[in-house]
Formats: sequence, C-alpha cells, structure tokens
Amino acid sequence: MKTIVIAGAGSNTGKTAAAEFLESVMPKSFVIKLGEGVPQEENRIPLFPVDAEFDDFSDTIPPETEYLIIESGRIAKKISADCLIYMDLSEESASYGEETAGATDSKRSRKESTLWLLEKADLVSGKKITCRKAWEIADRLGIQKQLVGKILNFLKIKVIGCQLGLF
Repeated sequence: MKTIVIAGAGSNTGKTAAAEFLESVMPKSFVIKLGEGVPQEENRIPLFPVDAEFDDFSDTIPPETEYLIIESGRIAKKISADCLIYMDLSEESASYGEETAGATDSKRSRKESTLWLLEKADLVSGKKITCRKAWEIADRLGIQKQLVGKILNFLKIKVIGCQLGLF
C-alpha cells in the first residue's frame, strides 16, 4: 500500500478537495483525515484526532486499499509517506498565523513545522516541478505519468524542463 500525505499551510487551503480529487482518479484509494472537530454524519471521510498514530486508524483501512491518502501535516513526521503534498496559501489568502501572508518574505511568517513540511514536500500547490521529478513521483507511486499530469494540473503545479513537451 502506498501512502500519500496531504498537509497544508492552514485551514481552507484545499487539502480536503485535493484528497477527494486523488481518491476520484486513483482506483482502490481510501482517504482519512486527522484533525480537530466533531465528525459530521454527511462527511464520508473518517475523522481521527489530530495527534492520532497510524495504529489508531489502521484497522479502518479496507484490505483492498492500494493508496492511503491521509489529510494531516502532523502525521508526516511520524510515518514515511510515498508522496507528501503541501497545499500552500496563495498570496491573496488569509494570514499564516499571527503574521500576514503579504509579508515581503512569506517564509518568515510561517511556523517552524510548516517550514519543515514545505521543505520535505514532493509537490507544493501553485509552484513548479521538473519533469524528471514528476516522473520519479509516478514511478514511486506506481502510477502512469499521465495521471501525475492530471494531479499536477489540479494542484496548479507547472512542470518545467520537459524534454517531450508533454506539460
């Protein structure tokens, strides 16, 4: 089973939308969310406490699951994900915490844990990636390169340095 972790700069960055998109394009995938709040009956994605360990939810994963998609930043430091996706805030978005997104150096205003995730992420929404790295991610996840292209389009990631002109 391959594991994809979706983390983010904060609330309303599109983490759930990204998880649902991946689930829709990747057969035999299963999504869980680690977060705060009360599970809503209308939400089909299981919600576990933000500090849950893998063992706390592993028995809820269907046996036929090939891709486990976890919406959580904290779990990224506890498990070795096959792919870490970071949903970044846009320039127009709300604050990164106590300081605003409009700071001249937006990295200064991010929490240390957020910086760690940003640096470790394989994919960062709204940023760029080399064609070679996109192909490496496809190989690591065992998916077709065309599917990686769809994922990159959804995440608004621009591919640079493509020798074949596919992106």
